[in-house]
Amino acid sequence: MTSVEFLEQSLLFRMSLGSKELYHSNVWAWLIENDGNFVKAFFPGFDNCDWSVNDVRREWHNRDLVITLRRKGANVPCCYLVIENKIKSMHSREQLERYTEDLDGLVLISGTFNGIRNTLESDTFVFPKQNNPYETVQWDYVSYQKISDGIRTIAQSSQSSIIKDHLAQILEYCDIVDAIDGVLNENFARYENMLQYDCEREDLRRIHFLGVYRKLKGSDFLRYVNSRRQELQLLCPDGFHLDIHQSFNNDNVTLDFRITNEMENCKDFLSIGIQIEGSQYRFVAVRNGTHNIQEIFKEFVGSWFDGNFVKGKSIHGHKTSQSKLFNKYKTEWYSFVYQYNNFGEHNLQYEQLFEEIKSDLAKIKSILCK
Repeated sequence: MTSVEFLEQSLLFRMSLGSKELYHSNVWAWLIENDGNFVKAFFPGFDNCDWSVNDVRREWHNRDLVITLRRKGANVPCCYLVIENKIKSMHSREQLERYTEDLDGLVLISGTFNGIRNTLESDTFVFPKQNNPYETVQWDYVSYQKISDGIRTIAQSSQSSIIKDHLAQILEYCDIVDAIDGVLNENFARYENMLQYDCEREDLRRIHFLGVYRKLKGSDFLRYVNSRRQELQLLCPDGFHLDIHQSFNNDNVTLDFRITNEMENCKDFLSIGIQIEGSQYRFVAVRNGTHNIQEIFKEFVGSWFDGNFVKGKSIHGHKTSQSKLFNKYKTEWYSFVYQYNNFGEHNLQYEQLFEEIKSDLAKIKSILCK
């Protein structure tokens, strides 16, 4: 039986699809509540000789999972561990840093962030506490695969009667995690260092994980870009900075690489760069909502926008399926203008695609420095 066939036939797996992250967090909470040794699946260095699990909390102060601890022999908790769990959404360094704080008299001593693949630039971060900058806390990435291995080992040696009674389900849960990890990583291996969202096979669609794969693949490319971020930062003229971010729209991944002078609460700004969404490689220019769309296009036509567009032909030398001279979004806050050519016409290898984006951003520098 293949991994996909196993997942399709598993009732426990089908039950997990309603809310992927919540399902796993609830399983983890139940395991730790019934045997504190399961903390070691997430915090391998946990010392249960000195500490006992007091309770496990879901969404306490918006944290996915919080484990409060008390010293052996004590009656009240004095510190806590935090687990940030992501599958269909992505971790952010800023969120981990923001969550590094003592809360309600409890001292934060360690944190983990979890997922199928790490989408951040490092497996370890050390942040000063928000409310005590003289103390730091370490966050470590622990993959679902390692969590599954830890749960399997601990469950098979657990002395808890409840864990023993549910051992078959726990082991099936581990098999489910292993199968999901295997299917996703097999597809990642087929397109290693290549920004290819759609796989030829139907396996990810059959297990309802194509959207997750696309998000992870987009984040994987951003991780590569951020490893070379300084090369792009050097292209920003005085008064401008680099804005790289990822979002999700209508089951499509949107990747932005912009040079911008937008600041918080600023009344007038310019943001200009490349946006990759689905099958489109976009040349975008964004100003605040008081600006006229036509004026923005006119300002940059011939330098950034291609004024020689012919329907169904090309934009900046690449074939396009664009049907009009330019596309636009207009809101109270921004005026967004773009042209696009077909993403599949570009070299999708990470290094070559990065160099293409870098070359386009270099054109922006020359435009802004005139």
